[in-house]
Amino acid sequence: MKKILSFLITNLILLTSLMASEFVIEEYDFYAGIGASIETFTNHDIKTPGMALVLTAGVPIYKNTSFLEGVVGGEIEFSKSIVPMVGTGYLYEYEADYTNIGLYATYTYLLSDSFFIKPRFGVVYSSGDYKANGCSGFSCNINNQVDTGPTISLLGGYILNDSADIVFGFNNIELSQNSNSSSSSSPRYFQVGISLFYHF
Repeated sequence: MKKILSFLITNLILLTSLMASEFVIEEYDFYAGIGASIETFTNHDIKTPGMALVLTAGVPIYKNTSFLEGVVGGEIEFSKSIVPMVGTGYLYEYEADYTNIGLYATYTYLLSDSFFIKPRFGVVYSSGDYKANGCSGFSCNINNQVDTGPTISLLGGYILNDSADIVFGFNNIELSQNSNSSSSSSPRYFQVGISLFYHF
């Protein structure tokens, strides 16, 4: 927990210093997107991946004109399972339904007039509901697990016009131990998806 707090504070200090240095105020100052992603655990026994609705909002903050010229920004993202993951536990299958809220620092680098890449890193608050299938009794009750963990993403985009672009990529979140899995390692929550963004 101390490492996560230190990580978050460091990023907030970095973003604050960048905002004080040079704002990016060009044609657009704010953007928002809606999309969908496939979600799963990469190191646990998942029988069927799930699907999530993804809402994102962001703002450019600082334009780097030196090495690897690009734009530093910040994003907030909300995702909610609309089709739960189905996994296997010790004695039964279970459904996993996740809600995530993440804060990200971003770096957008233009590859050409039409394509760009955008790595992101940040921290995510995640709430997972687990419900066992095919059993009865106390052990089948819904179990809620709340986690906070670091996350890293790699996104790519295609610019449709002056106001809109399509973004695709993956998001990897490190969570704490999941008691519903037979794995002894911490779950790695993974999303891959596509979104449509509009610049205001």
